[in-house]
Amino acid sequence: MTIKDKIQKYCAYQERSPQEVHNKLIAFHCPEEELNVIFQSLIQDDFLNEKRYIASFIQGKINTKGWGKNKLRFELKRKGISEKQITHYFNQIPDITFKNSLKEHYTKWLKTNELNQKTYPKLMRYLMSKGYTLDEIRTTIKDIDY
Repeated sequence: MTIKDKIQKYCAYQERSPQEVHNKLIAFHCPEEELNVIFQSLIQDDFLNEKRYIASFIQGKINTKGWGKNKLRFELKRKGISEKQITHYFNQIPDITFKNSLKEHYTKWLKTNELNQKTYPKLMRYLMSKGYTLDEIRTTIKDIDY
């Protein structure tokens, strides 16, 4: 099996970022001159599509893990996606999607914890770890008296 066949199989299994594919090609000890040819071939044959990857990644993490914009942005940047592309896709997602996800995390946390002055910082850290800003969190829980 050639390197090109291996990387096509790797890309066909699930959506991959260009950086992930590049790293995998290096792991396969692909020669530098062949690397660019394979990379262009993957794009041309639609095995590698950055826009499709970003959309899939964002939608998947919102639906399965309920991540907020901050965590999504950080992870996408870590995978080599530009800020411009990230912002473009965030603009296509209604804010209510993120608010609903935040509310779900909040109600889930309340099922196992009591909200008071001691646990309030824990709640804030938990929700911030999911990628929500302090303002988003406070807006969501502003009606709670503790």
